[in-house]
Amino acid sequence: MTDQWKKIERYAYLGIAVSLIILVVVSSISYQSLIKIQDDFNWVTSTREVLLNLSYFLSSLKDAEMGQRSFLLTGQEHYLEPYQYVEKGVKSHFKSLRIIAGDNIAQQRKIDMCEKLVVEKLQELQKLISLQKDKGPEAVKDIILTGTGKRFMEEIQALAMEMNKDEKVLLDQRSKSIAVRIKLDAVVKIAAMIILLIVVNLIVSRVSYLFRMYKKVVAKQVELVEMQSDFVSNVSHELRTPLKAIRESISIVLDESAGQVNDEQKKFLTVSKKNVDRLARLIDDILDFQKLDAGKTKLYTHNNNLNEVVKEVHELMLPLANSKGLSFTIKLESKLPENKFDRDKIIQVLTNIVNNAIKFTEKGAVTITTLAKENALYVSVHDTGPGIAEEDLLKIFNRFEQTSGNKHRKKGGTGLGLSISKEVIRLHKGKIWAESEFGKGAAIWFLLPVKERRKC
Repeated sequence: MTDQWKKIERYAYLGIAVSLIILVVVSSISYQSLIKIQDDFNWVTSTREVLLNLSYFLSSLKDAEMGQRSFLLTGQEHYLEPYQYVEKGVKSHFKSLRIIAGDNIAQQRKIDMCEKLVVEKLQELQKLISLQKDKGPEAVKDIILTGTGKRFMEEIQALAMEMNKDEKVLLDQRSKSIAVRIKLDAVVKIAAMIILLIVVNLIVSRVSYLFRMYKKVVAKQVELVEMQSDFVSNVSHELRTPLKAIRESISIVLDESAGQVNDEQKKFLTVSKKNVDRLARLIDDILDFQKLDAGKTKLYTHNNNLNEVVKEVHELMLPLANSKGLSFTIKLESKLPENKFDRDKIIQVLTNIVNNAIKFTEKGAVTITTLAKENALYVSVHDTGPGIAEEDLLKIFNRFEQTSGNKHRKKGGTGLGLSISKEVIRLHKGKIWAESEFGKGAAIWFLLPVKERRKC
């Protein structure tokens, strides 16, 4: 069952990891694509600015030439305003144009050539204006007839048209590049989403299948546990009846109710009776643990005095301690408050612990102590036996566990006593643990929370 659940977790984590990788890759590609699209948009904007600047400047230069001609014909200087505007702004205009077309080396060269021609054209216009002012219209006429100004203007227009054509080609290329990148970005995103959906679908299908299998395994295991529980319960109950009959029969013979028996016979009958009693206790332990393990045990809690429970267990177990020559004492806190707990179950717990302490202690003492502190009632059973190895302190509460760390410790029983005790204390929302220094005895502690704490 654990392996099946681990498989489900692995596939779930794999799905998350693959999804994240796809999202990261798509995000990275989209980011790079957006950067390139932004660069293309900037280039398109620059190209359009170059075209606009060329058109505007060419129009301004024509206005300057027209104004110069009007001045030459009329002699009125207000016609020179377009010329003066162009003359003042020619350097800053071409400087701005170079910045805008900074990514195009070929266009930079043409801008240099255009600027040179414009400067020469403006010089030619200035020469005619000066002649008009100094010598009159007749002096200007001969220079105009040479066609120098016209030739400058034609060269400038031709160069401007060539630059305009180049920029339009560049604009078309960059516009297409933007369109391609946008389509590519869309295709990548759609493809990634499709792949992501396929991966998620496959993983969800696999996880769903594993989960169904997991549920079947769990159901099967629950069925097996119930079958095992019923089997153990039935077998135990079936064994109890003949054991009771055997015990009663042995008791009748030992009591000589059925006739006189000799000492040798009494010895064997006593051994048999003890083994029958031991087997009955083992069956009771198995039944108790089976109920606890199946969650069928109910607590019948009432207000009880824990000191009275300790006294009862002390009285019950004192003959066993005396038979081994052990000191068996109790140390009770005088003002121990009453608390709600299942009296019979706590007697069972304490009896199991004391029985273990007496069984594993060959000489010395067993002591039961009670105290109240930190909103809880504490009970400890301390013995002077061989102690418990540190690595076994937790193991002793496992089912069917009998520690092998000490060769002097006797073995016997089912190994369920402390395991049953642990479950009973857990049902009371308490805690049980062991403390020991190997070779110097052991102490088993348990606590029961008082009713106020249990409500928290």
